[in-house]
Amino acid sequence: MKIVNNTQVDNPNQWIESFVEEVLDNAKIDCEQILIEKIEEEKHIFLDVDGQKYDIRLWAFLPIAADLNGMVCRENVQYMLYRKKNEFDKGYTEQVDDDFIRIERGNRAAYEVPQEKTLF
Repeated sequence: MKIVNNTQVDNPNQWIESFVEEVLDNAKIDCEQILIEKIEEEKHIFLDVDGQKYDIRLWAFLPIAADLNGMVCRENVQYMLYRKKNEFDKGYTEQVDDDFIRIERGNRAAYEVPQEKTLF
């Protein structure tokens, strides 16, 4: 699986590519290439997966660890994955998967808070 991020050359959100890969793995979507077309910060990630359009909707960022300066370094991200469909000249989306995925922001954790995963 090859991931191409067309959103920016120097991506400050290093977690996005691994997050997208894990979302598609959780949904059991097997593919050759993933193109990240657009990112609406902390809202949507728009994808082209082997020609099929997908939308990852980011619902919540739940902090679970912070560094000594209080900056969040680990979060559980609640998401829903949708596949875009077209039938009879009408576009719609169908839900494929929803879950939580832990992301790492890059800074080192000084402490971690236990957290239950609860879908809203």
